[in-house]
Order: sequence, then C-alpha cells, then structure tokens
Amino acid sequence: MATFDDLLLDVRSQLGEPSADLGNNPGRWTDPELSRWLVRFIRKIQQPPTPADALISLRPQPQSLAPSDGTGFITLSSANRLLSFKAIEYDGRYGYQWKPKSLQELEDIARGEYFLTQDQTSTRVFAIWSRDQSNLVIKTYPTITTGRAFDPDILIWATESGDMTLPDNDPDLQEIVILQTVALALRKKSYDIPGADSKDAEAIRKRNEMVDQYNNLYGLSPAIDGQAGF
Repeated sequence: MATFDDLLLDVRSQLGEPSADLGNNPGRWTDPELSRWLVRFIRKIQQPPTPADALISLRPQPQSLAPSDGTGFITLSSANRLLSFKAIEYDGRYGYQWKPKSLQELEDIARGEYFLTQDQTSTRVFAIWSRDQSNLVIKTYPTITTGRAFDPDILIWATESGDMTLPDNDPDLQEIVILQTVALALRKKSYDIPGADSKDAEAIRKRNEMVDQYNNLYGLSPAIDGQAGF
C-alpha cells in the first residue's frame, strides 16, 4: 500500500520538480494544489467506468453484522460501499436471495404482508439510504430475527490522506491517478500541453484496459452500491 506522500512524490517526479522549494526559488507547483488534484483523481478512479471488480483489492474480509435494536436497521460507515447483501438463516444456510428496493417500495411490501412472519414469506428485500450524510443505513423486510445476521459484502473508499488503500497490484490504480494528476498540473500552469495530452491519453488507455479486463470478472459489476434506494 502507498501513502499519500508516496503518491505526491511520484507526481512530483513525473513533473520533474521533486520539491516545492527549490532553494531560493519557489517551485512551479505547491504541495497544497498538487494534493487537491490528487484527491480529485483518487475519488474519480473509484467511480464508473472503473468496474467494481477492478477495485476488489479494496474489499475487506466479509463481515456479519446483526441489528442491535431488533428493528432491522443497520448502519455502515460512509467509508464503505455495499456490493451485496445476504442473510444467514437460523440453520446456518443462506436463505432466499435478497433484492434491492427503494425505501418506499420496501415499506409498501411490508404493509402488504404485515400479518406474515419471516418464516411465512419468501420475500427478501432491502433498501439502502443515507440517514445523516455520514453513514449508509440498511433496512430489511422482513426484519431479521434473533439468531440471523446481516452479511454485507463491501468495498472501502480509498482514504485521501495518511495511509492510502490504493494497492500496489494490478490493476494499477495508482498509476492512473498519478498520470491524471500530472496532466492536470501541466495544464493548470500552461506548461508542456503536449505532455499533458500524452499523460491523459495514457491514463484513458489504461482505464479502458481495466474495464475490458475486469468488468464482471468476479461477478461484482454491475454492483449494488451505496446509491441504491437513496
């Protein structure tokens, strides 16, 4: 894994300016502006058209989470994106397939089956939304009862400072981020525009290769992410 400073150093290396302070002369690019552009492309590389399958190295170990209040609500940190959702049935086997719905659709279904218990219906739906803009909230119907647990499959957003979660393996997410940052830096200072065009073209080529190679390779694309049900 690379730190933010590692990525910033790589950007500066490609720009041919290892430091913002060149003796008595200030450099062409300040660290704050390069850092701001770097953050922009760290965010962008985790968005379509990059397939979720290409981000599999950002996927932590699966975790089972049970609702603590018996309401069927569970909260995930906004640092996570949900890829899939399962519920472990009382006998330890996975039950019916859970399907994504909007919160309104889920509530309409629940009202129509209010007289049924979890074991009396084959309906399995969930909704995801943002309750306070800092967390993702999952609501299920039917409410998962004691002895059964949520089993979400998630990706983690790469951090934007400190320890990075962008990995050093293929697909080379770091290289695309660095190329795009360098290209923007060159354009912002109207410096070596042909070089900027070349860096952009290389980043696009690498991203297209990533899409071709990883689209649905692990069955994650198209994925159910934190936008579902908002």
